[in-house]
Order: sequence, then C-alpha cells, then structure tokens
Amino acid sequence: FEDMIGEGNFGQVIRAMIKKDGLRMNAAIKMLKEFASENDHRDFAGELEVLCKLGHHPNIINLLGACENKDFLRKSRVLETDPAFAREHGTASTLTSQQLLQFASD
Repeated sequence: FEDMIGEGNFGQVIRAMIKKDGLRMNAAIKMLKEFASENDHRDFAGELEVLCKLGHHPNIINLLGACENKDFLRKSRVLETDPAFAREHGTASTLTSQQLLQFASD
C-alpha cells in the first residue's frame, strides 16, 4: 500500500501496486470502514454487483477482484487504474454513480 487517495461515507480508497499475470500495475483498493453499518455493507455489495455485471469498459475503472475476509483488508475491492487519466485528472473521482452508469451505457 502506498497512501490514502480518498475517503467517502462508508469507506476509503488506498493507492497500491499489485502484480497481475507477472506485470506490476497501479491499483486503487476500496475498503469499508471498520465500523461500517449494515446499510454501508449493502451499498458496497450493490456497487460490487454493478461492476461485476458491467464487465470491462474503457470509460470506467475496472474491477480486478474483491475480498470479504475481515482479516484481509476488511471488505475490499481492488480496482485497476489508468495512469494517464490519473495524471491528467488526479486520482480521486468526483463522478456520481449515476454518471458512471451513464458512461457505461454510452
């Protein structure tokens, strides 16, 4: 892990470097806060479900994997990041879920 790049109502996003198929890549790991409510857990699971259904899309951050083991990163979601986009726009997203879904449908 490198550093925290964002924090929201129910979680935080941490910058990381991961290995996939022998290649190192930048990633963002989204984790629920330790004392997240049941509503937060449901919202997080719903977000994960939407990303699973969308699959790969060039206009959104792509899901690489998920973990629900509390001893390993609490509930976390590992997301692929686009280094060129991150350099140009910064690493924190200000897009709403509705905007992300609109990108996916375009």
